[in-house]
Amino acid sequence: MVESRVKTLSYHRAEYLVQNPDTINFGLCVKQATDRCGTVPLRTVTRPSGRTSRLVHMRADDQKGYFLHLTVDTPGEYASVVPKAATGTTEIRVATIPPPNDAEFMDGDAFLYVRRNDICLCMTTIRTGAVRDFFDRFFEAAGIRRDARDFHLVNALDPDKVALLMRKGVEAIDLKGTLHTASVLYAKRKTQAVGIFDVARKHFNALIGSPHDVGADGIRAQVILKADKRRSGFAVGYKKLERIAISIIENQEDDDDYSIITKDKQKIKPREIILHSHVELDSIGKSVDREQAWEALLRYYNELETSGHLAQ
Repeated sequence: MVESRVKTLSYHRAEYLVQNPDTINFGLCVKQATDRCGTVPLRTVTRPSGRTSRLVHMRADDQKGYFLHLTVDTPGEYASVVPKAATGTTEIRVATIPPPNDAEFMDGDAFLYVRRNDICLCMTTIRTGAVRDFFDRFFEAAGIRRDARDFHLVNALDPDKVALLMRKGVEAIDLKGTLHTASVLYAKRKTQAVGIFDVARKHFNALIGSPHDVGADGIRAQVILKADKRRSGFAVGYKKLERIAISIIENQEDDDDYSIITKDKQKIKPREIILHSHVELDSIGKSVDREQAWEALLRYYNELETSGHLAQ
């Protein structure tokens, strides 16, 4: 009997931070890069840590869409195993085993359906940031147009939940997060807010008009944003809080932690407002059946298109 897994499907938009964004889209860059790199070794990216990402399979459809399968592994890394316990065993020591001679243990993978700047994702273990990082490095290695890397993956929001948030009103935003050096350098190159603290920083700088640079080490902090009811313009402050809240949700990073507190004291946690869906797929070890995943992603894309979410 084949086991199954319940997987989350998510939808993101690629935004190109270039002078003429109409001349470029993510799907076009995928095509250009894969046309130049037709084999898996050429579609492999290795980070300084040794962790390796590979675009192991790709298929185009007749709508200029692309089905992609991305895997992540650490070459030569051993896997932890729990030995079987014999009768009477009172203690077991966890051991390790090496990978097979002709394979590596998979850390995680992601299935994608890409059409222009619309990206539907189904991931196991890895996160959106790893997918973004792979394509950033892959486009550079493929030697395609220079502006191919100037993209940012924006979280698409559920319009019904956004409308509910606006009706309830935002009382406060409680931010807890880390801004790391890598994110700062990425943001400087893209001139784009990265994560919840960079969004808050941009809004804060707009108010006080002073620059701010993050140091070499990551900063872990908590910030609570509230409208100042002592001042006559606090209604305008609430409107600004709502704009900041939406910007935070759109730009949140995988490790960001925040709560948006509504005026009726309801707490909204990360990802509650981001568009997503759930589907049950056949398991293949840590992964799932590729064809089923791609079919589910295409159905999800079509549902989003029918509901008008792609055009928003």
